[in-house]
Amino acid sequence: MREQLEPKDLSNTSHMIPNRRDALLTTYRDGLLNDILPFWIRHSVDREFGGFMTAADRDGRVVDTDKGEWQQLQMSLNVVQVGVAN
Repeated sequence: MREQLEPKDLSNTSHMIPNRRDALLTTYRDGLLNDILPFWIRHSVDREFGGFMTAADRDGRVVDTDKGEWQQLQMSLNVVQVGVAN
């Protein structure tokens, strides 16, 4: 039987120096919102057949057109979570 793993609580940052924690949060949030998400929204949405292309090079060129179910679900959930958080 497969062991169930509990997700790690990444919100517990009490062991970090507050200024360091705040700097890291800002860095990762800004990277996500200003670089990663715009890139994937611009290059991964399949406007012809729907869904997401999940294999692109640094320039946004699609390098593989396979659309795995897990990747489609994960990308959809990521987009929804970011939309809800903003």
